Amino acid sequence: ILEPSAVVSEVYRNFSIGLHDGGNVTGRLLRDDFRQSLLYVSTNPFAPTETTKVPKDRVKQMKESSVSPMPPALLSGLKKEEVVALLQWLLAGPK
Repeated sequence: ILEPSAVVSEVYRNFSIGLHDGGNVTGRLLRDDFRQSLLYVSTNPFAPTETTKVPKDRVKQMKESSVSPMPPALLSGLKKEEVVALLQWLLAGPK
């Protein structure tokens, strides 16, 4: 939470996909479908089930991002009590 990009879990890593036509698709790689030669990319963190299909033959390069999609300074807008409540909720785990 304090340094989101210090360690980014594999499931949350974004990729920057450069296309032969000069375009770029950035997002989380959901699926690499070798049967259809497609990459399924989630480009909107607020709608993670919406995907962009990228044909592999359009891909020029693919680079993994070391930057977390979680914004830095996330806690700076919270009061001390709110931070404590958030940490308690996170430590409690799923119910």
